[in-house]
Amino acid sequence: MKKSTLATAVVLITIMLNCTQISNTLASEPVWGVSPGDTFNYDLNYVEIDYSLPPVDYNATGITFANDSFVEQNSVITFNATNINETLIEYDLINNGTTENNYRVSGNFSNELSFLLNLPLKFALKEVNLTDIKRGFTGIDYLIVPTLNEAWDEFDQYDNPLYLAFTEEIFASQAEIDLEGLTTISHVIDECVFDWHVNGTFLDETNGTNFDFIYSLKMAYEISTGMLLGMRVEMEIDGENNGEPTSVIIRSEVERNGYELGDFLLPTGGGADLAQLLSELLPGFGWIIVPIVFTPLVLIKIKKEKENKAK
Repeated sequence: MKKSTLATAVVLITIMLNCTQISNTLASEPVWGVSPGDTFNYDLNYVEIDYSLPPVDYNATGITFANDSFVEQNSVITFNATNINETLIEYDLINNGTTENNYRVSGNFSNELSFLLNLPLKFALKEVNLTDIKRGFTGIDYLIVPTLNEAWDEFDQYDNPLYLAFTEEIFASQAEIDLEGLTTISHVIDECVFDWHVNGTFLDETNGTNFDFIYSLKMAYEISTGMLLGMRVEMEIDGENNGEPTSVIIRSEVERNGYELGDFLLPTGGGADLAQLLSELLPGFGWIIVPIVFTPLVLIKIKKEKENKAK
């Protein structure tokens, strides 16, 4: 295979994967699509939390604010923007006179989304605490994202078949998983809708961890404001974690007042197969391209994990 042909193939696959986003955003471009004083009302339609990881058992049909006040399902929570600069937005969440202060940093968006997408594995790695669980991973913690193009590019990369197939390979040493993603972006409708589904088995014989999981996530954002339109989570985990019986059921739904999120569109059963995709893309060159593209992806993942641990 000629070097020029091989280089072209690598560039082509790298572009298709969209694994890295190069931002050339001008400093004058607004990061947030709302202004101080803007308010939005959200319906906490339902919350079901049934968590058992000895010695902790926790059950709830609502979420817990940072001040330990409890917000029941079927409640209305108001978002109120209070302070905004180029990288950070501060806002209040209000329910029945109780206020919780919050903030979002634009640079954290990618890591926060990645955490949410890999939620079942985060349980296995003990990166989920009881405070997280008491929030039910509802949309209340994901109410706003930056309105920069790279935010929507981030969602868009997760329904790329090659990206999904490579991601399955990256996690193959930790879990046997099937991934599906589906992103619909319309600037005319002013909406980004994202569906995500993952199921599989996590196995770590050294730590006595073995559990099955199934996880569905649906999110919709208003592109012009970066504000959440709706989010639904359904997750079940069952098995053993560090030799202890483990059971987790979390179901939740948040919608902006007047918006209907719609049903889950996944799974379709049409998961991505890496070898087949590479064969279709470049017949005969699959085994040559795999190490060239896959190895950098692994290194990028390891580098990011080290950076996150160092913070």
